[in-house]
Amino acid sequence: MGFVFAGTRCACVAALVAVTAVARPAFAQSEILIGAPLPLTGALSPEGEKLKAGYELWLQELEKRGGITVAGSKHKVRLIYSDYQSTTPRAVQLVEKLITSDKVSFMFSPFGSGAIKAASSVAEKYGIPMMASTASSKEVYDQSYKNLFGLYTPNETLSEPISQLVKTKFPDVKRVAILARNDLYPLALANEFKKSVEKRDLEVVYFEKYAIGTLDHAAAMTQIGAAKPDWIVATGYINDLILIRQQMADQKVTAKVITGINGPQYKEWIDAVGDVGNGVTRKLVPFVAALQVR
Repeated sequence: MGFVFAGTRCACVAALVAVTAVARPAFAQSEILIGAPLPLTGALSPEGEKLKAGYELWLQELEKRGGITVAGSKHKVRLIYSDYQSTTPRAVQLVEKLITSDKVSFMFSPFGSGAIKAASSVAEKYGIPMMASTASSKEVYDQSYKNLFGLYTPNETLSEPISQLVKTKFPDVKRVAILARNDLYPLALANEFKKSVEKRDLEVVYFEKYAIGTLDHAAAMTQIGAAKPDWIVATGYINDLILIRQQMADQKVTAKVITGINGPQYKEWIDAVGDVGNGVTRKLVPFVAALQVR
């Protein structure tokens, strides 16, 4: 997932605010308040900080334009940040607080498909538009909500081109191991990878989930090594992928191709894994995937 709100994304969010504001005759405030619950501490804090940086870029763009135009008038925008400490129940609570206490008129979502799906029910309950800033899983959008809006293409738009590239460039790759964080987006993405590789007559020799907050992947690494895969796919978030790559190296688990989503494209991952990150190509799919060829 990319986390920069600029260009067309800036226009998309601004248009949503403007259109919704026109649809609400009671909208008369000179300053538009938008709630922004983020995981600024806890395991997902690297992602939260990146998302916040994206929002700040968006605000800078709006400042250059003098704000958002609604019915011929310019309105300044203020984001109200709240840290939900990387826990989904806390994110849900903060969304309700931002709506009922802080009186925001619009909402940026929490990070990730799982938290977004949970929190979107609150926004829907109060009729507050929510922009799903980082959700590509169809499970987020199959609730028939009228106030939930997305930015990303579905998960198969990652798994399909990556699988086709591997199939084309590495015809000797036959066996695939998939390790997925047991969270909505990483698990949904892993399932799409399973479909994509099996469609291309590759054999999935290992498919397992790891719990949110897992710090020891030793057992999984042992099992993956024993399965002798040609291609290893690991899904999760930055801190997950750091641990997985480090523990793969510790146990000398390798494969001809290694894919990590999301993590290897970020400086935190590169700095943490050091030399074992050498050979990772971070531009296979911009901002999303990484291939390591051995």
